[in-house]
Amino acid sequence: MKHIKHPLAAALLCMLAVNSHAQTPTPTPNPLAGTYNDTTLSVPQRLILANAVLGSGTDAADVAAAAEYMLTARPVGDLLTAYPNFANQVTADPSLSGTITDTPTEGALFEDAVNFDTDTIPTLAGKVAWLAPLISSTLYTPSQATFLTKKYSNLCANRAAEQLNAGDNAGAIATALPVVGMSRYAIYPLFSAKLNLRSSDLLSWAKLIYFTRPFGKTQDGINAVTSAYRALDSNTVRADQYIDYEITGSGTNPLASVALPSVTFTATYSDPLDVNCLNLAVSGSNTAALVLASNNFASAPVGWQLNSATAYMAKWLRNLDGNFIRANAWVAAQIAGTPYNIPELTGTSD
Repeated sequence: MKHIKHPLAAALLCMLAVNSHAQTPTPTPNPLAGTYNDTTLSVPQRLILANAVLGSGTDAADVAAAAEYMLTARPVGDLLTAYPNFANQVTADPSLSGTITDTPTEGALFEDAVNFDTDTIPTLAGKVAWLAPLISSTLYTPSQATFLTKKYSNLCANRAAEQLNAGDNAGAIATALPVVGMSRYAIYPLFSAKLNLRSSDLLSWAKLIYFTRPFGKTQDGINAVTSAYRALDSNTVRADQYIDYEITGSGTNPLASVALPSVTFTATYSDPLDVNCLNLAVSGSNTAALVLASNNFASAPVGWQLNSATAYMAKWLRNLDGNFIRANAWVAAQIAGTPYNIPELTGTSD
């Protein structure tokens, strides 16, 4: 005889097997038996029941409660043990997670499902291939689409790095290029692959690294530019000239005539201010980007936000000049509490 785990079912069978007498009290049924709220059931059993409620849609409040239970009361392993196709169902039918969009955990069910499905694929190439068709789907809400795009672009960056390490420079470029404006990590394997191939547009990508790095990481940008010069020239002449310009600020910016790559930055790349500034710079409007950074500095609350806005302002002074001379002087003026005139913002000169 098979072992019966369900307590109510076991009790009913006992009643049928025994010749009951009138004086035998009838067991009181558990009012929660057979529902996902029944704590006498195993977690996988409760999840199967909650999933059944979630898919029924007959009672909006109960559906929302079932979804909430699955979000908060399950380990992912138990979720998939209970219902192996659950993740696929949520990914294919976003309305399933839409039943909880008014809760504080909005999107978590969908994101867990996508993460689980992605994690079950052993290779980066497979993960990227599985996510690719989802990116262009119209099924998803804006928040779901943003989550998918961010996950996909970061996986592409990892895949490009993997291809780079395997010596597949062309593959790394092909994988990273479409997502370089979506993931801040994609530019590095892309640049390294172009460096290996001595690509004609190498300086453009080096300049973009310089523009995207925080002010405190300016050296990363300088390293990219000098590497590009050495790779293209097979000597250090232009690299040394560039370093001299960075240190002294004398002469003409060697990168002034180098156009940034035609990259469109999106919300998954960074915060809205950084995205807007970078897109302005790509379009050739470095001064407009500086104005946005200045407005952010002027309105920042005192504290860590002001410190962050100060560093960001310095970043765009650096980007406008192509060196950190004036940016350093401006930061020093903030520390000393002395005025500092920026002609591009005031229309006057010192």
